[in-house]
Amino acid sequence: SVGEIMTYTNPLLLRDADQMSMAHALEVRLPFFDPELVDYVLRIPDHLKTRAGRPKALLVDALRPLLPDDID
Repeated sequence: SVGEIMTYTNPLLLRDADQMSMAHALEVRLPFFDPELVDYVLRIPDHLKTRAGRPKALLVDALRPLLPDDID
């Protein structure tokens, strides 16, 4: 949700991930945290995001051509 992104993910998780990665000389990339992508996905109804016990169904289906067949 937008509230979770604004109050937990952005100020806490991203900051901590940045600090921990820098402490170990790692570069962390967050390709799915692009503001336009986040805005788009937040507008998708929840029932389309998860199906039949597949919490990442929308993501897996979107990446289907790039994934091995055994990933579902």
